[in-house]
Amino acid sequence: MLNKILLVTSCTLLSFWASAQQATIKGVVRDAANKEVIIGANVAIEGTTTGSSTDLEGNFAIKVAPGTYKLKVSYVSYKPQAVENVVAEVGKVAVVEIFIEEDVTTLEGVEVIAERPTNTTVALVNEIKFATSVVVGVSADQIQKTQDRDAGQVVRRIPGVSVADDRFIVVRGLGARYNTVLLNDVLTPSSEVDVKSFSFDMIPSGVIDRITISKSGAAENPGEFGGGVIKIYTKSDMEENRTNFSISTSYRSGTTFNSALRQTPGSTDFLGFDNGGRWLPGGFPSRSRFIAGSGTERAGFANQLPNDWNPQSYTPTPDLRLGFNTTRTFNLGKMEVGNLTAINYSNTHQVQTILQDRFIEGRTPGVNNLLDANFNDAFYGNNVRLGVLSNFIFRLNSKNKLEFRNLFNQMGSTETTLRNAQDFGSGIDLRNVGQRYEQRSIYSGQLAGKHDLGENAKLNWNTGLSFTSRREPDFRRFRTSRAQDQPGETFSLVMPPSGGALFDNARFYSNLNEYVVMASANYDQNFKLGKDKSLITKLKAGF
Repeated sequence: MLNKILLVTSCTLLSFWASAQQATIKGVVRDAANKEVIIGANVAIEGTTTGSSTDLEGNFAIKVAPGTYKLKVSYVSYKPQAVENVVAEVGKVAVVEIFIEEDVTTLEGVEVIAERPTNTTVALVNEIKFATSVVVGVSADQIQKTQDRDAGQVVRRIPGVSVADDRFIVVRGLGARYNTVLLNDVLTPSSEVDVKSFSFDMIPSGVIDRITISKSGAAENPGEFGGGVIKIYTKSDMEENRTNFSISTSYRSGTTFNSALRQTPGSTDFLGFDNGGRWLPGGFPSRSRFIAGSGTERAGFANQLPNDWNPQSYTPTPDLRLGFNTTRTFNLGKMEVGNLTAINYSNTHQVQTILQDRFIEGRTPGVNNLLDANFNDAFYGNNVRLGVLSNFIFRLNSKNKLEFRNLFNQMGSTETTLRNAQDFGSGIDLRNVGQRYEQRSIYSGQLAGKHDLGENAKLNWNTGLSFTSRREPDFRRFRTSRAQDQPGETFSLVMPPSGGALFDNARFYSNLNEYVVMASANYDQNFKLGKDKSLITKLKAGF
């Protein structure tokens, strides 16, 4: 037992003695250009296998016997570095700071060109995070998870936003006239006659890259808004060649294969526009000229219009939706070109029956809610949408890019309403008919450029043309009546006492065209301030 104790004691003393005879070399490895620490660099004693790797803070430590050493430092993509005459003394720590340089010869000629994704949820979150104003939005990733078919349905999912009439946006309780809408950073024209308003149902959801809404001012945004600046961006993903085609059909209960009514269709109604059969005939006078004419002249002008007032029966077919998109990339010399083309088509039908009762306060004391009238409305609708998107990207080099974007959308809607009503207060039965056709068109084209002017400067510019057209040719309506005490009598046409009336027999024509031409440019310059250049200040200028 005594021998074992003596042996353990001797080993312990030898261990302490050996430790006391060792020295330590410590240090940190940094990048020679930006002074940042290098993680995982290999530091070794030349000619030996003794060494260490730098930790997360760039530090290393090596235990050695006393002496003078030469250190070798190596790291991938950096030049090997030698540090000579490092003196290690007993019980002391030798501290060194090592700077290594990038091996630019190895990396020379390597160029990586990549597009930052903008249609993902992560990309949208980062855009909102670094925005200089209050921004909310929705990305294409989120849109694909829903059944939304147009931008009007998509924006409902953004906090603080609601939609009126399924197409006009309301931000923070402020109507469409108080909001500014940009399509690919180009101002959109109004789609309504009497108010500044953009119809969001004109943009199919399948072509949307992202939608953002700025609720506070920013230097690069228009200032004429009270609610928000709505920015709609269309897709431009062209990283690979692909082609997709989709077709879908659906059965609508109460509509498909049931009996329905419609006005006499035109040969091009299935494409979303009228073939001209509903327009005023050539040479038809203006409103002032028509009013100034004699009764005979006005009757002659009126007889030029088609005398087609009765809707015709038809059988609605199942709803149809078609989609086609293709992306292609190719080279023109040293320039890389990408193209995204998408075509969307839908043809849907709808039949609705609406029952309404009108009550008045009873004339007998204690008896209230007397039925004054009832209305039985049958609504028949057919909506056609045709959309074409074609975007081009021209990558001149890694620092310069041009974009040419085009969006065209055509919509046509046919509506026929048949009302059967009983007016007990006046003792008459009513049978009214309204036939309405509306076609809307939108085109938006932009030519834009993005340029990197060095490490800290960027220049973006944009020119654009937008066009909207809203036509409502020959909205026809008439009203007929008969006495309730004569149920066998034929309904008679109700003629207005003089001139036209909003609710009696009339024909209405409307045509609205609006153009917007714009140009803009934005210049960004970053300044690195402070001793270590860690404070970054951004200057923005533009028009």
